[in-house]
Amino acid sequence: MADTKIPYADKTWTPVVGCTRCAHGCKNCWAVTSARRLAGMADADDAKGRNSDLKARYRDVLNADRTDWNGRVVSSCEALHQPFRWRKPRRVAVCFMGDLWHRDADNEIIGEVFDVMKRTSQHTYLVFTKRIKRAAHWFDVWMQEALPNVHLYFSASIQSEVNAGVPWLLKCPAAVRGVSLEPLLGPITIPEKFFYPGARLSERCGLRSGRGMDLDPLPSDGYLNHVIIGCESIGGRLGRLSVDELIPDGPAAWPYWRGWCGDIVDQCREARVPVYVKQIPLVGKLCKIPALFPEVLRRQELPTQAKGT
Repeated sequence: MADTKIPYADKTWTPVVGCTRCAHGCKNCWAVTSARRLAGMADADDAKGRNSDLKARYRDVLNADRTDWNGRVVSSCEALHQPFRWRKPRRVAVCFMGDLWHRDADNEIIGEVFDVMKRTSQHTYLVFTKRIKRAAHWFDVWMQEALPNVHLYFSASIQSEVNAGVPWLLKCPAAVRGVSLEPLLGPITIPEKFFYPGARLSERCGLRSGRGMDLDPLPSDGYLNHVIIGCESIGGRLGRLSVDELIPDGPAAWPYWRGWCGDIVDQCREARVPVYVKQIPLVGKLCKIPALFPEVLRRQELPTQAKGT
């Protein structure tokens, strides 16, 4: 567990570490860089005769030259039980240094993680995965009911990943189901069938007021409840903005990216789904300060407890 710079979370919790690149957004994996840094810190601790603690795990999940994952997944009993020591309620980002549904993560270990989340209901857990199909199969066998304090997110970067993955996400039991479009690497239209249909209908009938976020939560069963958007960052610097070879990277891509982001924000506003714009490209740099965003992108909304879970 550690403090975090992730703006929509208070803490991170890594009971499982290790991964394998599996999607378009994995090319410049920031977690590999962080794992390499932590492994180096463990080396330094050992050299000085200090306890390297949980940092030592990262040596076991990197390849020989520490430039990539080696495909192993390592769990830790000590890390697993950390939430029992936190009394103050927190928003906890889960397994950001791996994927809980990696092919080599045992079903029993995943179950133990969910058991801890169930027994520490004062916290809100944000669980992200790129392997949403395995997650859906796991829930079908191991846990059919949603935990009210667990928000489940599918991470995607391009349209085809959204089209293929979100239907599996919507089969999973969760208090909130969200999609994380970070890094966003191309234009994305979220199919209307993924949003609660009554939202647009009520707007057409004149039943909606204001910007829509002050109304009661919409039913969640079978629909998206939250969308997160962000550009790619590499070591705190701006990364790729597109996987389209026809769009040159760099300044020429900035207007495209902001347009894609704005389109998704508009889709969420129309569907009355909260949207969180985390970071954007601005004058050639990575910008995380909402006050500097174009006005249309200054949206950092968090979901409330949805109905029907």
